Amino acid sequence: MSARTTFFASSAAILAVALLSSCYMPPRAYDQPPQGYATVPHLVGMSLEQAQNAIAQNSLALGAVDYQASRYQQGMVIGQNPARRSRVATGTAVNLTVSSGAGEPAPETVAVPNVVGLDYDSAVSTLAQAGLSIGNVAYRPGPGFADGVVIAQSPSRGQQVYPGSAVDLAVARGRQENLVSVPNVVGMHHDSAAQALARYGLAMSVDYSAQSRHRPDYVISQNPPAGSRVHTGSAVTITIARPHEVRVSIVPNLIGLTQDSAQAALSEAGLSMGRVAHSDGPPYGIIKAQEPASGSRVAPGSAVDIVVGHKPKPVLISVPSLSGMGVDEARAVLHRTGLALGRVSRTETSDPSIQEGQIVAQDPEAGRYVTKGTEVGVTVARKVVPTVLVPGVAGMPLHEASGRIAAAGLSTGSVTYQESPQPGIVISQSPAAESRVYRGTAVNLVVGKRSDPPPPDPDIVVVPSVILKSESEARQVIEAAGLRVGHIKHGPGLPRKRVMVQVPSPGMRVKRGSEVNLHISH
Repeated sequence: MSARTTFFASSAAILAVALLSSCYMPPRAYDQPPQGYATVPHLVGMSLEQAQNAIAQNSLALGAVDYQASRYQQGMVIGQNPARRSRVATGTAVNLTVSSGAGEPAPETVAVPNVVGLDYDSAVSTLAQAGLSIGNVAYRPGPGFADGVVIAQSPSRGQQVYPGSAVDLAVARGRQENLVSVPNVVGMHHDSAAQALARYGLAMSVDYSAQSRHRPDYVISQNPPAGSRVHTGSAVTITIARPHEVRVSIVPNLIGLTQDSAQAALSEAGLSMGRVAHSDGPPYGIIKAQEPASGSRVAPGSAVDIVVGHKPKPVLISVPSLSGMGVDEARAVLHRTGLALGRVSRTETSDPSIQEGQIVAQDPEAGRYVTKGTEVGVTVARKVVPTVLVPGVAGMPLHEASGRIAAAGLSTGSVTYQESPQPGIVISQSPAAESRVYRGTAVNLVVGKRSDPPPPDPDIVVVPSVILKSESEARQVIEAAGLRVGHIKHGPGLPRKRVMVQVPSPGMRVKRGSEVNLHISH
């Protein structure tokens, strides 16, 4: 390889790296397909029934279903056409390939080639050669890139995807501030012209004149002409003089091509395939390096050596079922399986059969085959215990009070008895009426019981019950018993304006003239 050719290749490589590193933008989410079109969902890894439902939900139709022996579980979808995320008309048929069980190895994934920096047509060709398709295409400004050049892709290069998968592209849309004036390189030596164009951020394409009176390796014309305004990164074609009898072949760019495509390109250029070396790592099955470099001038029939990325066989793992486990247990199970715990989300539930912190859902679902190291997200239950209002049962017979408590979703707790002129009637309760408690809470009751009358004592009287009576009625009853109304406290409760609590309690024996304090609802 000549010194000037080496310098030209190095200059072009440095320029390309600088442009890509300074102007690369990450992929973004693209617009949804217009009305009348649908996006083909990702069906590989689903059961046939799940795939049918997904096809119907996306306004598509099920096409041909072929069965193929593989090491995937029987009934699992292992291929689809059109590929996922393809934009098709609604009602389009989606053909499926389904595993029939043990047999030939399952279809392997492919590595996404790098198409950033290629023009759109070259990107389409490169992806097709890798067995992939074009997904959504968005146009946006790309400083430093010429119009129609790919500035971003998703999935990114090297990612493993199933054959037929779609790759989204972002393509540069030129802006006025990216224009530069083409310098005059006519009359310059080939190497000097390359340097001059590189200083302006332009690439160089070379044509050779079959015969010329000019000195060999000097520029005799250029296109676009000097002074033209073009986008940064555009190629300027120069015509170089060489003797008529000198025959050379230009080495094509093989990087990013498959070996078969490279063979065809070399044959078209009048060259041959040299040594084929392999290098572990992505891009898999794609040429990563070549010698001589692209653009080199060599004798016709010369051999070009290549280095091809070697793809290790992917390890596929069946996702275990995590349902009913806690997060720590699930993390340990996934670690032993070769997977990882992903996002942990929570959902509220009042289902009594589900415990707090129990996993109720997972993604990917159990049984799905994924690559080693894939993260599995889980959804964990958060218990929600409903509350109810405690009914007021003071003044009711015990059996009626128990029924009212049960109807409210509560239970009758302890029942203690206290002497009262109203035996069998509830005197008081705990928790109090209108309290808000959890469903199933026990309500404790104090119930009156009959007692033998004490020896007559003119100074001792029995406290009458005024529970649920109005204030005026309570005063009459208390004063008629030889007692007097003491402190009156008002608070919330139902029914309104009724005595809810009295102290001393009904049935107690106190001195005549004692005070009876009341708690009346408002």
